[in-house]
Amino acid sequence: MTILCSHHRIVEKEPSKVNPRWKSCTVFSLLMIVSSCLVVSFSLHGLIADYKHHCLLKANLHFVPIAVENGSDTGTNQTTVQYGIDEYWSNWNSGLYCETLKNMPLFQGICCTIWLALFLVHGPGGILPQPWRIVFPSLIFFLGCTVVSLLTASFITQGLRHLCAEFQKVDSVQGMSCARLILYFSLVQDTAALVQVDKNFFLTLAFSWIWVGATCVGFLASYPTSTSTMTYNLDELKKRSVVASTSHNISNNLKPAPKHEKVPESGKTITEITRTHRTAYIIFVSLLLDLLAFTMILPLLPSLLEYYRKNDNQLYGYLANSIKQFQLWIGAPERFTSVLFGGALGSMFSFLQFLSSPIVGALSDYYGRKPLMLLCATGIAASYGIWAYSESFLLFVIARFVGGISKGNVSLCMAVITDVSNQQNRGKAMALVGIAFSLGFIAGPMIGATFSRFSDKTGTLWFFAPAMFAMLLAVADILFLVLCLKETLPKEKRSTRIINSLSHAIDHISIRALFRFSAVENLSQKDVRSLRRLGVTYFLYLFLYSGLEFTVTFLMYHKFGYTSIDQAKMFLTTGVLMALLQGSVVRRLPDRLVKTSAVFGLYLIIPAFIIVGLAESSPVLYLGMILFAISTAFVVTCMTTITSKYGDFHQKGTVLGVFRSLGALARAVGPIVASMAFWSVGARFTYIAGGILLLWPALMLQYLKL
Repeated sequence: MTILCSHHRIVEKEPSKVNPRWKSCTVFSLLMIVSSCLVVSFSLHGLIADYKHHCLLKANLHFVPIAVENGSDTGTNQTTVQYGIDEYWSNWNSGLYCETLKNMPLFQGICCTIWLALFLVHGPGGILPQPWRIVFPSLIFFLGCTVVSLLTASFITQGLRHLCAEFQKVDSVQGMSCARLILYFSLVQDTAALVQVDKNFFLTLAFSWIWVGATCVGFLASYPTSTSTMTYNLDELKKRSVVASTSHNISNNLKPAPKHEKVPESGKTITEITRTHRTAYIIFVSLLLDLLAFTMILPLLPSLLEYYRKNDNQLYGYLANSIKQFQLWIGAPERFTSVLFGGALGSMFSFLQFLSSPIVGALSDYYGRKPLMLLCATGIAASYGIWAYSESFLLFVIARFVGGISKGNVSLCMAVITDVSNQQNRGKAMALVGIAFSLGFIAGPMIGATFSRFSDKTGTLWFFAPAMFAMLLAVADILFLVLCLKETLPKEKRSTRIINSLSHAIDHISIRALFRFSAVENLSQKDVRSLRRLGVTYFLYLFLYSGLEFTVTFLMYHKFGYTSIDQAKMFLTTGVLMALLQGSVVRRLPDRLVKTSAVFGLYLIIPAFIIVGLAESSPVLYLGMILFAISTAFVVTCMTTITSKYGDFHQKGTVLGVFRSLGALARAVGPIVASMAFWSVGARFTYIAGGILLLWPALMLQYLKL
């Protein structure tokens, strides 16, 4: 047993003995898997959409002759016979079969993104073993990915070959390529477009096997590494086991240290000082569970509001009638009314979060972090329970009200991380929060879209299943906090009077005090001026950004006709990109490049929103959203890092608290203003004007002297 334990420790603690090429190969394999999974899923979805979402893989098609009259040079009409697919008599495959093959790459892409994020986040000295040190789990992970990709690619290839064989039954199209035949027999396109070739066919077929190749590379790269590592370890097992047993005997003779005695910083090694605290990972998991439940509603919100528009004649009908006259005066379409109400709900939610976060933080200074974390989590779970039974728009508004006022858990998570971290490791701990947000915005919308895909939206309470699943995640978060989270604010460090804590909270609610940073004391006039300009810049950025970000789902729904699945794919693409950039680039930026990176992100988001506003096709929309994701990955994190440099050690919490409150205030105002613009003057003007106005905070930050 001692030898086995020593072998395990050597595997975990000897990263220098692992070939660095294996690390690079693993990252490359994971990136290839994620990108090929996205291409396979999107292109297969395009193929199925060309046939009105019938499952065409392994389908037995029935062809019927269609008479087509063509004019000739002599003035007479000539009749030719073409063949088309009889949609009714064709024996299409099960919809579940195609949905499984279409969503399996997305599922593996999400898993690989999470694995890649863990791979990149855990730097040297982390409390958890780094994935490149866990050789055996890596081997198992890539083996599972290889099996899944091989089976999926085989089924897709077999289905496409069967489809091509069905097309060849028609004599008049003999000799044409399968890609052209797929376009020729499409149920939604012009059958005369024979010169075109369906790119979705090639992309699906090619990237299915690129996906398989990437998983095989990852698996083969893991296998020799595990063997060499174990060989190295076996050479030193006896030496290490002797040292371990000797140190164990010596330690038994030593007097144990008192349980609550804290080791002074001077007595710690560099590794211990820079190591991320275990509690930061607990907060990461808790925040991830919360964000998965929170982001599930994003692709569902347009459909939810359309449901209430058609079925609720009480609160929704009363509000719609109240603005009817103004709507007719400005010529706003009735279907955009849901955008206006959605913006009002988003602003209400953010405004309640803006009010509750400082108060919850002040109460946690007096009562402790854990009780308030549990209280917030309970309120969030209750809001999802109310949503599950919200037949009327009024109940849905109440659910969002309860959820918004309970959303102080995010600021509490920041406070907990501040409690358990120091100046050397706080950046790594805060990066975990950014990763949790990225992963939440990757997986959450996909979960919500999956529920939406299999829900009958014509029935009552079609959103019951996703709401109950969100409540299940919230309950799991409560149990996880009860069992795993320990109190991080000792009684001797808590506020002695609750009135003092609440009075400080008022400084985070008063708008004038926020912009003047009144809660921050004993700073030089130069630093105060810089902080105020930085706060105004951050507020202007988030005010414009949050409004345009919130209305993107409505833009995709109303202008491009995106379903919940289509929206979830967009969120998946942007989320993966943000997670990769935050995990690999942003968290490793040197101090001298932080401001430059923030300015770069602010300038990049200007063309991003202009492109989104001008977009008339999905590829152009994707281009704008990719630029949006790159910008988002840099701006907020870099500006928070800049702000954290102001003030002494005991003032940094106050400075960051005021800074986050400004962001919450901007998010409370931005959605309703952008939604009103979207409703009254349209999406194009709203996005172009918003993109141009974002030039203001970009110039302010560029010329700000820190």
